[in-house]
Amino acid sequence: MIKDQALPIVDDGKIIVGPRERTVVHADRFRGMSYVDVVDHLVRLRNASPLIVINPV
Repeated sequence: MIKDQALPIVDDGKIIVGPRERTVVHADRFRGMSYVDVVDHLVRLRNASPLIVINPV
């Protein structure tokens, strides 16, 4: 799974989209699994709570 983000930047009073940053957040191999099982696995990963909470509100 890849986290893809581009954060806003204020430049001369204008808000523009900053540089795009991509980070690998999870890598796994899928052998002998159906596409449906792979998608189910990825959906569970995407919906899981983060393991580390920084500055909880």
